Amino acid sequence: MAVAIVLMMWWRLFAPPEHLPAGVMLAGTMYIVVAYSWVDSHIPSYGNPGVGYTVFWRRLLLVLCGFAVAAVVTAFPRPPSGSRQYRRLLSDQISTVNDRYVLLVSTWRSPPDDYVQVTENEALESEKLLHSLIRPISMTKYEFSTLNIDSKTLGKVCDLCNTLNLRITQLLLSIEKLPPPLRIRFMRHTGVTTEGLLGDVTNVLTLVQQSLLTESPLPAVLPTPLITKARKYREPMEGGFAETGSSIRD
Repeated sequence: MAVAIVLMMWWRLFAPPEHLPAGVMLAGTMYIVVAYSWVDSHIPSYGNPGVGYTVFWRRLLLVLCGFAVAAVVTAFPRPPSGSRQYRRLLSDQISTVNDRYVLLVSTWRSPPDDYVQVTENEALESEKLLHSLIRPISMTKYEFSTLNIDSKTLGKVCDLCNTLNLRITQLLLSIEKLPPPLRIRFMRHTGVTTEGLLGDVTNVLTLVQQSLLTESPLPAVLPTPLITKARKYREPMEGGFAETGSSIRD
């Protein structure tokens, strides 16, 4: 039993999280086999399950019956889908990026006091969630599904959400560090706050978000690519946006 305890502790500490339920079930089975065997040997009474293998196969039969009942209850009337859950989480992340972009447009002139803290906290939470989805999303390829959003597509969406999270965070933090004159020049030169670009970006993100939720394809006509729209709405500036280090410090 001491050797089994060491093995189960190693499983508990170093095995991947998805293997934890199996380790708990195996540890419980080993403990029950040893405990019932000891009771049957030292305190014999009517109705004891037996010793060793007799206890094991009865425990195994009980577990298999439990799995069968749980599978029937779970599969009917609608089986669960990991792909559906991950699509919902990715849709929430796109909605978060959309909200942060609107926050940038509404507060870039005078950011609130907790602007940096809120931005960093949201970025860290999003990054943690997206990185935790990478491996589970790769396992959805074993699910039976007739949808066009397969495991490979979900992986690409997760990578794009991670990139969007990184880029919007860099933009939010960089804007806050610029002095007001350079901040105004940057906004005018890039066209980030123009109504046309704001509408195009929010519309595309909302359509992608709803497509993930409803499993429906994207419209055939979209205001894309957004980089072309951004170039269209930017204001020309003589001499460009290049600034020397001394002018920025001044």
